[in-house]
Amino acid sequence: MLNRFFLLATSASVAFSAPAIAQSSAERPTTPPAPAQNIDPVGTYELNGLVQGSTTITTLKIEKRPDATLGGTVATDAYGTFAIDAVKVSGNTMTITLTADGNSVTMTLTRDGDQVSGDWSMSTDGSRITGKKLP
Repeated sequence: MLNRFFLLATSASVAFSAPAIAQSSAERPTTPPAPAQNIDPVGTYELNGLVQGSTTITTLKIEKRPDATLGGTVATDAYGTFAIDAVKVSGNTMTITLTADGNSVTMTLTRDGDQVSGDWSMSTDGSRITGKKLP
């Protein structure tokens, strides 16, 4: 009788735990990763890139406007200062748009600490950009 009880108890245990073992990892619920938090882009950046084939140092200033949107300026010694039309931030990437001499310009910069890298483009020109956020 004891052997029969032990056999029933063992069988019940195996039968009960079998579905948990058979469940694949694809069937188990997973917790989605937390979305990346947006960086605060406000500040002054010194950028290096090419404009019309010449190395150019550009000062990018991003500020919060009174209406809580982001704006600022892009300035170079050789080409002047241009107002930023819009700044969009997604995680640690900033997309800056402006108009220069009637052309739409887009800068895409990824920030890692104080270092930035990315590119800029317009219909007739563009290049890689590197630089840093100034203190």
